[in-house]
Amino acid sequence: MAPIHILGAGLSGLSAAILLARAGREVHVHELRADSGVRFAGDFEGIENWTSPVDFWDELLAWGIDPGDWKSTGLRQIDLGLEGDRIETLKSSRVAFRLVERGTRPHTLDQGLKRQALSAGAHLHYNARRDRARKAPSGS
Repeated sequence: MAPIHILGAGLSGLSAAILLARAGREVHVHELRADSGVRFAGDFEGIENWTSPVDFWDELLAWGIDPGDWKSTGLRQIDLGLEGDRIETLKSSRVAFRLVERGTRPHTLDQGLKRQALSAGAHLHYNARRDRARKAPSGS
């Protein structure tokens, strides 16, 4: 079976690498930057959790991705800024929103996914460009 090449070691690329490597595939992730999360170093990102009856962290666990591998803060109350400088407070009985840090520090989402991809057996290539013009072998 031919190896799978993924362009980009961001959240999607690393998540795909984890799942594919755990399924027994040879996976190579090619990233132009020096590390995962460089582009977003120090940024915070909000992950909404209110549009599905299933907690997103539980979904990640079901996929084999451990959200305990990075720091997050679950929020049950959110203040929304609306038109006319109005603030509306939303409250939930369960976690409605999670705040995670992005970047290259060990506790970030990017580095947690990177650790899991490496642990799954994915090969991560940083400062690397993959030639997009390569064609798949015939019969693939």
